[in-house]
Amino acid sequence: MNHSSLDYSLIPGHPKLFLELIGSNSAERFYGAYHRGCSALQDLAGHRKNLEFPRSEISDALQSFNRRIGNSAVALDNAAKLAEKPTLALVTGQQAGLFGGPALTFYKAITAVLLARKLGEAGFNVVPVFWVASEDHDFEEIRRTSFADRDGNLHHFRLDGLESNPLTAAQREFGKHPRLFHLLEETLKDAEHGQQVLHWVRASYDGTSSLAEAFARLLSRVLGHTGLVLVDASDAAVRRLSANHYIRAVEQADSICEMLLARAQELSAAGFEPQVHWERDYTLLFYVNSSGRRAIRRSNGAFAAADVRWTPKELIREISEHCERFSPSALLRPIIQDSILPSVIYVGGPGEIAYFAQVQALTPVFGWAPVVQPRLSVTLLDPRACRYLKRNALEVTDLFCSLEALQEKMAARKMDPSLLAAWSERSRMAGELFDSLFETANRLDPSMASAWQMSRRKIEYQLDKTRRKMLRAAAEKDQMVKSQAGYLHNLVYPGRVLQERKINLLSFYARYGPALLDRLFALSPCEKFSHVLALR
Repeated sequence: MNHSSLDYSLIPGHPKLFLELIGSNSAERFYGAYHRGCSALQDLAGHRKNLEFPRSEISDALQSFNRRIGNSAVALDNAAKLAEKPTLALVTGQQAGLFGGPALTFYKAITAVLLARKLGEAGFNVVPVFWVASEDHDFEEIRRTSFADRDGNLHHFRLDGLESNPLTAAQREFGKHPRLFHLLEETLKDAEHGQQVLHWVRASYDGTSSLAEAFARLLSRVLGHTGLVLVDASDAAVRRLSANHYIRAVEQADSICEMLLARAQELSAAGFEPQVHWERDYTLLFYVNSSGRRAIRRSNGAFAAADVRWTPKELIREISEHCERFSPSALLRPIIQDSILPSVIYVGGPGEIAYFAQVQALTPVFGWAPVVQPRLSVTLLDPRACRYLKRNALEVTDLFCSLEALQEKMAARKMDPSLLAAWSERSRMAGELFDSLFETANRLDPSMASAWQMSRRKIEYQLDKTRRKMLRAAAEKDQMVKSQAGYLHNLVYPGRVLQERKINLLSFYARYGPALLDRLFALSPCEKFSHVLALR
């Protein structure tokens, strides 16, 4: 697998804060100690390795969970190593998406493994850890996934028939869904390694566990051999070790609110959009009961979640006695991770890295701001896609548009150049004619200037609209253009998002088998932060 790099700035949809941080460094002041490259990671590891953590308790919890999900012997050994200094953790995590979710889930885990190995080569004992966000209740995001077949068709999988309460992934049982497995079997039937993928998915989602645990079982089957240790965020020990932070979030609620509002203003003044919206009644906590997970809000000196209300003292007492009823928000979670795990850094995606600028504002309250580094970001291109790109004189960046716009580009490249040149020339002449008319009209009545300018814009719009209609008509008549554009768009920019955000990596594993993972593990996420185009 050959590969090349694509600058993140050429890809639409990334937060400006993320682009500035990895590019010009102009956003580093919002991140405190931000570390670039493996030498900086070594400095940070040297600082963290001798700090105090609840090693024994978290190690026992991780061993128990990884044993239950059937993780590998090497992963269990890694979980045990965390009990002793100076072993460190390199942490990442993701929501428990259906059948593993989009490819970015796997890229996060692979990045954590690669960085742990890099630090291992420098003499540190580092364990890759994956935090399963089992307390997340965004069911719409985790209930679906998409597989691509060898013909470029996308097959969409969606869990239906589950209750609408905001239950967490740990509360939702997967149950029996034969229709999904039948669809998956049909999708993978022509893939060389499709049966392996089908076996992994069936064995993991066997109807005996929650969505979160089924997700963890699958991830351990695919990547457990690398020593990846999985954490269940809803584990009793994790919540118990988090309780002090929950209490501090209540005791310091006023200060936390002011800090986050001030950080939002700072970010806005610097031209950045705060990734996490914050209001004065917000807190860093959620309340979890049998009906689901709901945000705790502040109200007139008290706290409330749905129909439950507490005074500050009552809330602190309930946290102390029933910490299992509470969970952290996205801004508190990374701080808790770094307090109970001897972590070096957190590996995150662009959106996560953007909101870490707000996490850093909480340092005065919690005493530490986690350090974050970008995950691998990859688009897989097969030989067929490479042929189509070359044949149509397209760059990958040409695909970052709607399918209709891509068809227009491809039709324009196949059209007689003289026709397009003639159209452009006539359009230019029309513009010049309109400008001369405007000059005459302006001498007669200057007050008509704005109306003329509006008319000019409307004419330009109609000319461009007509040109695009002409190109779409040509594309509609050319089945090859339609077919090739559809294949490229489905593979690279499905639903107008990057491949890694839509397509499940296991659909590529079904085609390429273990060689795919071997090649991904040959990439280097450490020094240069850019999007990787991997060519097979």
